[in-house]
Amino acid sequence: MAQVDLSSFEIHAGDIILVPPGHLHGLSQIKGQRMEYENIIFDMEFLGSNVVDVCSQKYLLPLLNNRISFPVCITSQDAHYDRFSSCLNDADELCDKRPSGFELGVKADIMQFFSLILRYNDTDSASSEEPLHLERLKLALNYIEENYQNPIRIQDAALQCGYSESHFMRWFRQMTGTSFIGYLNRYRLESAFKELKDSERTVLEISESVGFDNLSNFNRQFKKHFGITPRELRTQKR
Repeated sequence: MAQVDLSSFEIHAGDIILVPPGHLHGLSQIKGQRMEYENIIFDMEFLGSNVVDVCSQKYLLPLLNNRISFPVCITSQDAHYDRFSSCLNDADELCDKRPSGFELGVKADIMQFFSLILRYNDTDSASSEEPLHLERLKLALNYIEENYQNPIRIQDAALQCGYSESHFMRWFRQMTGTSFIGYLNRYRLESAFKELKDSERTVLEISESVGFDNLSNFNRQFKKHFGITPRELRTQKR
């Protein structure tokens, strides 16, 4: 499953997800299924947004400032999917092999990709109805990111957004498709997953560092979310 701003949708092998600068986004694995994905992240200056020319003024700067919106997801059903994916595959191969002048080729591929987007997809200015909700959601998610290691109360997160606790709980579920506590626990568990793979700290130390004050509860929720226990993950790592 993928989420970009207020849209949540199921994705499939080969789908291309576009996330403009500064927009909320996330991925979650469907239970019982395996997911692999590749991120392509770059500064808009790589394409020349800091250069004063027709391309930056007409396309790159409006994209950077969210004045141009793109389709969120390009699937294999899209009539021009092969052309879109060809640009990304070529850029990926150039980055892998790094022949002489590969940087120019990568830049050309990404430029071509955005040119195709503009050519074959209708683009509109960003919706004026969503910015306030999105800014408040960013506040709530940033609050989780900065404080997940400590005890967090719903009323404290609601205060960040200027909502009452009851309204915040309904609003957060509407915006993300899950409860605030559910999102918080998932963030903590995924942080613990990374720690278990990348550090040698004990399971107890890691569970406490991500905000769980009960090891049994941590083990139970970890197994429910990932299908294996923390110790089983450690065994796989070795």
